[in-house]
Parts: sequence; structure tokens; C-alpha cells
Amino acid sequence: MLYIPTMGDALVCYSYKCRSEGTDAANARELEVINLLHNVFGLKDYAGQISPRDAGSFPWQSSLDLNIIQKLPGLRDNDEFVITFALENVLNFIDEDEGIVNYGYYSGRIPVMDLRIVDGKYDYSGYAYRYDAIDNPFNISRSTTQSLWRASLGFQYKF
Repeated sequence: MLYIPTMGDALVCYSYKCRSEGTDAANARELEVINLLHNVFGLKDYAGQISPRDAGSFPWQSSLDLNIIQKLPGLRDNDEFVITFALENVLNFIDEDEGIVNYGYYSGRIPVMDLRIVDGKYDYSGYAYRYDAIDNPFNISRSTTQSLWRASLGFQYKF
């Protein structure tokens, strides 16, 4: 859980150990952090307070599978011939941009930034981005094997 600052927040500093507040570098850092937390991570509604657990969410994903089983009579009375067709991830079969399975950190926690508390203030001068926080803020990766479509055709004779 993370304190989400407002612009000019008295509880937050943006220079190393709060030593150079008001400088151009600290002001630029404030804009950078505010943009990251409010706009990129979508935490603007929690400005001026500690964000609650589960304040964010991962993107939705969907998948659709098709399984067809056809039973036909066999050559003898109690025999049967079974034909099966299975198509996993029909959405990806129809459109390669659909049926994509994405995942983030297993725990659901996202490392947003390093911070420390200095003299009762949240020091947000540390390195803010542990990965590409602007283009991929939730560190989402694509599961290549689960995002592909697969088809199988089976034949079985039961006697």
C-alpha cells in the first residue's frame, strides 16, 4: 500500500532526503511521480491518502474452447466409432489479437517505486520505475503457449 500524494503535498518530498525541495529537479520529480501514480496507475481518486489494497486490476482476458464428439455405430452390434474434434482458444483462431492470455506478478503486487520516510515525510526521490512503467505499468507479459490456438482430431473404435 502506498501513500498517493497531491500536488504540493506537505507530507511528501521529492529531493534526496528532503534536502533540496523547491529546486527545478524536485519540482520535475513531483510532476513525474504525480503523473505516474495518478494517470499511469490510475490512483488519482486516492490522492492525499494511502491507497487501499487491490486498488488496481489486471486486464480482463477471455478464452473459448470448442469440443465436438460424434459417435457412430461400429461394425458389430455393441461397437461404436467415436470421432472427436477439439479447438482450444477459438477466439485466437478467428482473430490473432483475441484470446490472448496475459499475466502479471503471481502475487498481484506491483513494485511501483522505492521510497523512504525522512523526518515524517514520504521521500519519493528514489528511482521510480523498476520496469517500463509508462508503456507497461502493471508489468504484464503474454503467455505464448496459452495464447495460441490448438486443434486436435481423434478417432476411436470401442468394442
